[in-house]
Amino acid sequence: MVRFCSGNILSYYPQVTDVLLAQIVDTLAWLWRHVSDAERLIFTNAYTTAAQALPPVDDSTIPANPRGKNDAGPGVAAVAAAPVPAPIPAPAAAPAPAPAPARINTTRMAYWPDIATMDAELPNLTEVHIEDRDKSSAEKRNWLAAGLHNPDLEPDAKRWHGAHFLGHGSNGRAGLWVRVDDAQNIDDMIAARDVATMPPSRWTDPIMWRDQLPREIAIQVRLNEQNGYEHNIHRYLGHRINFRLRRYRVFNEVCGLGDLYHALSPYPQPWVRRRNMFRWLEAHPEIGEAREAYEADLDIGDDGETAGVELNNAIEDAWNEYTRERDQRANDAIYGIQRVATGSEIYQERTHAEFDNMPGIATWNGQRLPEELPEVIDEGFLWHVFDSLATALLVLKNGNNVEVQGKEWKEIVHKDLYLSNVFVKPPENSDGKVLNALSSDEDCLIEYTQDEVSTYAVQKVRCMTTNPH
Repeated sequence: MVRFCSGNILSYYPQVTDVLLAQIVDTLAWLWRHVSDAERLIFTNAYTTAAQALPPVDDSTIPANPRGKNDAGPGVAAVAAAPVPAPIPAPAAAPAPAPAPARINTTRMAYWPDIATMDAELPNLTEVHIEDRDKSSAEKRNWLAAGLHNPDLEPDAKRWHGAHFLGHGSNGRAGLWVRVDDAQNIDDMIAARDVATMPPSRWTDPIMWRDQLPREIAIQVRLNEQNGYEHNIHRYLGHRINFRLRRYRVFNEVCGLGDLYHALSPYPQPWVRRRNMFRWLEAHPEIGEAREAYEADLDIGDDGETAGVELNNAIEDAWNEYTRERDQRANDAIYGIQRVATGSEIYQERTHAEFDNMPGIATWNGQRLPEELPEVIDEGFLWHVFDSLATALLVLKNGNNVEVQGKEWKEIVHKDLYLSNVFVKPPENSDGKVLNALSSDEDCLIEYTQDEVSTYAVQKVRCMTTNPH
């Protein structure tokens, strides 16, 4: 117990000196040594059952000064007894004392909400150690069919349907719910994300709580209070918490076009393929020479049959040489064999190993390098991304100058901002000529709109986070 206490104290209060730490630990050991058997049983049961609230504690037993773990217990007389005072005459009968006030459990963490109100019903969620990609489609459908569980939308609960499993992250999963009218047309959408059951050590960690809410929810609430949705912040639409299950669900606006990485992938993919083709032809100059001979024959009116055969042979020989090297490397890896290449073999081994990670090489290894360059992402768009993200992150840093009683704005730092965490959505009332982005997992949104003047014109940028600093 001493090691456990000292480790936990130092993790939260690293400034505690060794002397003070020893006094704290000894006093805790003294308190534990002198609790009654009944109290000891209550605490033991709370520990073994992983109870969320600690049992009541009699504050009067906590000493004002440090105690040694072997000191006498509360109420025990000191060894050197003081002189016995003269007897005092019995006082006149006094009125019966008022009943002692009922003790309040002061051990419930101050940073927690009223636990009694945090029992919202949530759908079953398989624990996070089982990856979502290993779960059956039926299990995902059951999760969607379990309902939205949004208290603000309960009057329309029957009109909301789980429509699509959006994916999973490191600590939960997200889905799309749609609302339909009487004609079964979709008239509204909302995204819900379930956070899986947290271990008790994480759920009770004060670092994970703000404003008596889980930290992620508290940050989104604060951003909403700053009218952040009017200043490029992803709109938060509510939450539900189940304290007993150590879980919660968060509701946000929908970003229905995937993440920014996949939205922009049509641009880099042709460039990656062109670069790979160039590397292949650079490693096999005989293909280029045979192709030049074949095209020269065609230019002078020859049917190019002989040169064409030589070109095909050059392509096939290069591919066979590569696949033999690839298979040999795989076999060496299985049996732990290390080969030492020398001279030109070093270049060949390096390039051949590089080709192993080139997608589609079996289909394009014999093709000519295209003369036309692929399309590039408009530079103005890239500057808009940068400007929009910078604007959104400034809101996280400085707030929006909205005074909220009892809440001083504290800087929020997004610690996980990259393309795959930026989700894409169209703006409201768009005509389809749009590309919008929203970061997530703790989480940011950028919106862009095409117009007739420029390739991309920013409409707005939004950003939210669950990673405060």
